[in-house]
Amino acid sequence: MRILFTAEMPAISANLMLDAPEGVTPQTVSHELQSKLMGGSSEIVVPPRPGLVLNETVSPLRFGVKVGVGVEIAPPPVPRGLCAVVVSGPETGAVFELPAGDHVVGRAGDIGLHDQALSRRHACITVKDDGSVSVRDLGSANGTFVEGVKLSEDVVPVNLGTSVAFGETVVEIRDVEMEAAAIEPGEPGWINFVRPPRIVVGDKARQVVFPDEPQKAAKRPFPWASLLVPLLMGGMMAFLMHSPRYLLFMLAAPLMMIANMVVERRSGGQEARQDAATYDSRLAKAEAALSEAITDERHYAREQAPDAVAAYLAAVVPGRRL
Repeated sequence: MRILFTAEMPAISANLMLDAPEGVTPQTVSHELQSKLMGGSSEIVVPPRPGLVLNETVSPLRFGVKVGVGVEIAPPPVPRGLCAVVVSGPETGAVFELPAGDHVVGRAGDIGLHDQALSRRHACITVKDDGSVSVRDLGSANGTFVEGVKLSEDVVPVNLGTSVAFGETVVEIRDVEMEAAAIEPGEPGWINFVRPPRIVVGDKARQVVFPDEPQKAAKRPFPWASLLVPLLMGGMMAFLMHSPRYLLFMLAAPLMMIANMVVERRSGGQEARQDAATYDSRLAKAEAALSEAITDERHYAREQAPDAVAAYLAAVVPGRRL
């Protein structure tokens, strides 16, 4: 048994190496340590490891553990459930649990952040009994942004993984409950754990196609020649033939031409409005797809390169990302 561990004593903290012969019992190891540290006058307290079942053959001492010699060792704080996780800003890595109710964010709020860009009461995060979460701005000076969109004072629902910016601070709403890993005693001083294989997913480029803006129809000039020629021809025929019936033909051609132009302009206007409506619909869908793609890419990047909070939770919680 050869392990490194940290001993917390009333006056000092020391990193120690334990080298014990093979086959020694946990009771003997604990007795020898107690006699070597503090003269045997203080009890050695080894914090338990969640999920690890101890018995007479399994030593509570393990590689990297922090033991207390005459002092109590408080377990590291492990947030549970719904939390606001600071992923960017002056207090990156801070985690605030979000039980049901209202949580005021600000320099003097329930979620107090040392960010000079925050108002004293900047925004409010509301968690309902069914687990739904919403955010509203409280009239802050610098505003509140959900996924980059500035909020008014209306209540806006947010989902898990949504980023919310207050001043220079960006938080994400997360469920930090982690699925326990299967662990078991290994060699003396070590813990074996079972981890499912990590499948490396290749980068998949996600394309978002934006529609082309509809072209404005060219304005057609008024066909004065087409209007005047039938009038002149009809007038000449009526004068030469001495027949007023040609005047009717003279007037019919321009009237038909004017009617056709009115119909064409109306139908062209309807087509233009329909093209504009189709363009607006496709543009809105493309913008929504782009926003979704940006959010998915950010979540994927954080999974591949975990932030400070994810790394901390992986270290202190017996999760599957050991």
